[in-house]
Amino acid sequence: MRWTVRFALPALLLAITLFVILYIKFAQMWDQYSAPSYAWASLQNTFRGSELDNPPAVVGKVEDKVVIMAKVESENTDWVAENLPDWQHAIYTVNPSASTPNTTLTTPQNKGHESMAYLTYIIDHYTSLPSTLAFIHPHRRGFRDAWHTDTPSMTTSTPYAPSA
Repeated sequence: MRWTVRFALPALLLAITLFVILYIKFAQMWDQYSAPSYAWASLQNTFRGSELDNPPAVVGKVEDKVVIMAKVESENTDWVAENLPDWQHAIYTVNPSASTPNTTLTTPQNKGHESMAYLTYIIDHYTSLPSTLAFIHPHRRGFRDAWHTDTPSMTTSTPYAPSA
């Protein structure tokens, strides 16, 4: 009996600690974004596949397709050029510092999350908007980095990647 208690008690404490950490991290998301139904849908998509496994190709010439994105200066967006080579890129820095190059696109103010960058692009290019605009977030991986992603295996560039 002593042997069982000696190993069961630390295992129970570890399990409780992990549960508390996960609860603290995901409690707000659980309530706000209906996590149980999200988890169930994700589990179903894992076994039956998703309609995003073979997304429809976006057609258009390079000069007629633009990816618009808002990012903070610390975020790495190099993946955009690598994964979306046939798209133009309008990547706005919403919190430019004094060392930000003058060639960097910036928003007038850091307000409204991504919407300020999206509206800035639309206003600046209103008379010559391309036929295809994709407003995306700067993080490469969706799940865990963003609450708005539908599928755990989804990446930001998947629907826009060049078709093989």
